[in-house]
Amino acid sequence: MTAWAVCGTLRLKYGDTLVVNAGGSAIGRVFAQLAAVFNYELIAVTRSEAHTEELLRLGAAHVIVTAGTPLREAVLSKTGGRGATAAVDSIGGADGAALAGCVRPGGTVFSIGLLSGVPADWAALSRLYRMDARPFWLRHWIRHASSADWFGAFEEIMELVRDGRLSLMKIAAGYGLDEVHAAVAAFESGRAGKILLTDGRG
Repeated sequence: MTAWAVCGTLRLKYGDTLVVNAGGSAIGRVFAQLAAVFNYELIAVTRSEAHTEELLRLGAAHVIVTAGTPLREAVLSKTGGRGATAAVDSIGGADGAALAGCVRPGGTVFSIGLLSGVPADWAALSRLYRMDARPFWLRHWIRHASSADWFGAFEEIMELVRDGRLSLMKIAAGYGLDEVHAAVAAFESGRAGKILLTDGRG
């Protein structure tokens, strides 16, 4: 739902380029698939080659692996020197700052996460790159959306899932609440898929 709301708020359309970091994450995969729905071009940024093939299959136009690659130069080369129309940052810190440098003047960066635990200085980055950078939280979008907008968006997403045009990451494992330490260890091991905490009732 967050990815859908971001795309709608940015009014992404044909000719637009969206660049997202943490491309191998669950929401990164959703942005790749929504590229066909909203008709934009997606550049997914990852830290390793592990997700490249899947992201291209899901709908990303390009995958940039940041290991040893200057991100700004790579994005400029993929966009004919123009830079991206917009960007979505899930990491913050130095990664968020690098992503901001990939957006053309007048573009937009939405911050939706803080995986690094370090906030980027969005005000300074907005001035430096002459673009709009700000946080995006789904709860704020919901607060300002009408009931018709909310249910309409949910129905459209569910229809995409039913039609097979949108798939979510597989659940790798489920753990009871009393197994939270094992769940965290499984997550940190880097296994593919979601780790769920359950109440033990199924």
